[in-house]
Amino acid sequence: MPTDKTTVFRIFNLITMKNNQTGTIVLGIAAGALVFLGLKAVTSQPEQAQDNTPKGVGTIEFSETNWELGEIPMSKGVNTKEIKIKNPTEFPVQITGMQTSCMCTSAQIVHANGKKSAVKGMVGHGGGTATMLETINAGEEVTLLVNFDPNAHGPDATGPITRDVSITTNNPEKSDWDLTFGGIVIK
Repeated sequence: MPTDKTTVFRIFNLITMKNNQTGTIVLGIAAGALVFLGLKAVTSQPEQAQDNTPKGVGTIEFSETNWELGEIPMSKGVNTKEIKIKNPTEFPVQITGMQTSCMCTSAQIVHANGKKSAVKGMVGHGGGTATMLETINAGEEVTLLVNFDPNAHGPDATGPITRDVSITTNNPEKSDWDLTFGGIVIK
């Protein structure tokens, strides 16, 4: 069975033997078609999926990273501190993890529209996992609620305390943040 190339040459020879002028015209048309198809193949590129990923990653700033609660009376129950977290960039940033250093402390992110993240605590002690996916959009400010329960360790657990809230973001330049607070638990 002849190849495509052989078939083309046989047809070309038949045409050019019958009429030299017709053969030249057919040859010109065929050459032009091959050149066009060759150029199209060289210049066209396969379709690619549109890249919708952001060209940058935001970062976060805190209104406070260290604070003192002073005396914390057990009789008043849970003490809540509000910390502002702001993304001052033009790109969104994602909080990918949050945990606390002790079971007596929990943290939650609240957006201006009222949307709340899961409450996070000490991993392995009722705080679930640290993993989360909370987006703070460009220019957005959210509130971090840090709750300390002075009664969590029992009625005799008084004295000075130091606790941490650790936050992880998807920013490769600065992904880990630690917030620390202290106080003195009293009866």
